[in-house]
Amino acid sequence: MHQILLWITAGYFATISQASDANFKRFCVNPPNFGKGVLSQDGTECELKFSVTTADMTSAYSFCETQHPFSLKSATNGGQQTTCKITTHYRCHGSDVLIGKKCFIPRKPVEFKDASNSCGRGYNLHRVHSIFEQKWISAFLTKHNMLWIANTRSQMSHLKFINFEGRTLHNREARLVSGASNVFAILTRKGATAGITAGTITSVSEHTPLPVLCSTDAEQLESYIPALVDRMGEAGLRSFSYKDSTDKNRGFLVFRNLHIFEMDGEFEAGPKFIHDSCKGFVNGYAASPLDFADVNSLKQLLKEENVNIVVMPGQKISNNHLRNLDNCAKDPSYRQMRAQFKITLPSNVMQVINEGHYWQDSFPDRTCADTPRVALGFTQKGLIDLPAIARHFAVCTYGQPPPSSATDVEKTCHRLANYDKEKNQCACKNPEDDITKTKLFPTTESERSLNPGVLCLDCDSDRTHDVFLVVDFSHQNYQNLLKPLVRTFMFTFAIYNARIRMIIYGSANEPQTTRADVKIGDELNNVVDQMFSHGRSIAGNGQSPRLDAGLRHAYSGAKDTPNKKKMVVVIITQPSKDPAAAMTESNQIKETHTPIHVFATPDGGKDSNIHKYGSEEAFIVNEPTNKSSRDIPRATTRLEKFFIRSTCLED
Repeated sequence: MHQILLWITAGYFATISQASDANFKRFCVNPPNFGKGVLSQDGTECELKFSVTTADMTSAYSFCETQHPFSLKSATNGGQQTTCKITTHYRCHGSDVLIGKKCFIPRKPVEFKDASNSCGRGYNLHRVHSIFEQKWISAFLTKHNMLWIANTRSQMSHLKFINFEGRTLHNREARLVSGASNVFAILTRKGATAGITAGTITSVSEHTPLPVLCSTDAEQLESYIPALVDRMGEAGLRSFSYKDSTDKNRGFLVFRNLHIFEMDGEFEAGPKFIHDSCKGFVNGYAASPLDFADVNSLKQLLKEENVNIVVMPGQKISNNHLRNLDNCAKDPSYRQMRAQFKITLPSNVMQVINEGHYWQDSFPDRTCADTPRVALGFTQKGLIDLPAIARHFAVCTYGQPPPSSATDVEKTCHRLANYDKEKNQCACKNPEDDITKTKLFPTTESERSLNPGVLCLDCDSDRTHDVFLVVDFSHQNYQNLLKPLVRTFMFTFAIYNARIRMIIYGSANEPQTTRADVKIGDELNNVVDQMFSHGRSIAGNGQSPRLDAGLRHAYSGAKDTPNKKKMVVVIITQPSKDPAAAMTESNQIKETHTPIHVFATPDGGKDSNIHKYGSEEAFIVNEPTNKSSRDIPRATTRLEKFFIRSTCLED
């Protein structure tokens, strides 16, 4: 019964998501099936409302379970509306996409033989495990069309898989050709030629360059362990949350089965069976005093559970096979003997545990027993030695992955870097991608002083940006001053799939705002004309403009935008009416880690704070009305470098 409960609980928490995760926030803002989402203030919960009628609570719950890849807190129905409340306990970084408890990132197109190596440190070529994953991979990564995966043919029986006898797909347009292939990809949109539905897995010619589906475990947030402890309690397993040796919360429980040591002889007491019995829990293994920030927490756990003794995953390691003392005496050399006992960590690394505060006083005592006391136990007073035939409860810990055994230097390596053990040094896989060596864009002094391999460029990541374009329409000649520059900038925006919020300000307190999502192939001149038309009501009166009002609107949007690839681009035609107020708003934006890039006409360059508003000095565009002015392409080149930097670093 216990094992059934363990796997039920593990399965449940395999599908809960990350707190304050960017993908969760985007999902809440734009849910599927015409739903409407409201995000909680801390970004950890989302209430979704759908104009869907469900017959009862069971139907509402079933409907809500299909509408998201996160954790469902509640489902309610009423009238012609169903409400789903979802929450998060995991987080991905950069542009990674959270699905279940995994973070996904597509890598650049390569042939299958290079797929695994392209994922980078800490990431693996993903093996699809469920139809749940297929559904949401295709939903979130539609634009990639097809992605290499790690599945083999024998791992398809429970998945949405199609096999074309004697044929296989050959290119990214899903064209069928004669032949066979034993490597596979997931289609994220309907196959153009083969007519395969989105989410389906099928074989693809191994020489076809496809994007690579890479994944890693999501980071657990602090809310995860308390939520998991509560869920364990609902499953009938009482457990507790304590700080571990890395100062993170972990779940701990007394597993009330009798556990045995692995005996290969009378002086052997291996911990494998004890660790294995805890594997049914999420990231579970047998706990020892080394897993607690304070050994008194383990003693408190036993007192709370009214348990006097539990087995520990440790044993005596010594070539000197000493037998127990005669006449049930106590070992006078117990302090020296402690150094012969070692805890076996989940990584199979053994660690000596001879510090006195871990042990019960006068132990190990090597007193009389049926077999040598070479095993370890723990009582409410500390560690003791046990005979290897002892049978007791165990303490399992779960939730967080086991502490890493990596060196301090290795932990600093970027995911696109390798670690050289001999040199104790990181190195980017492609040396030219090291931030300390790049010539793609200007770097800061602190970036140039980093150790090798700590920050590697990832210029193949998703380039979609959110841009807050703050433009000064106050000048009487604003059209001629601005249009040549904005038209040129618009092409750069399109290259980076920009979601533009154009904030048009003048002397009025309230700017005009409009939005355009642009990409290569759009009629960009029409987009510019429509944007300029939108700002006519506040344009061209020649009065001092309210830059602070424009920046305030940019801040309001930037602070709630989860995409890390975002920037504020400001174009100034006249000095601000209140430079100090504008400076205050500028600093607020910078506090959201959103860079500000300022461009100005010669008149705008007369603002007293012109070189302080931005993240770097402003660029003054001389002769902005002259389409052949060299400053316009120079300004555009500068803007392009900002986009390259954002794309390559904010992964």
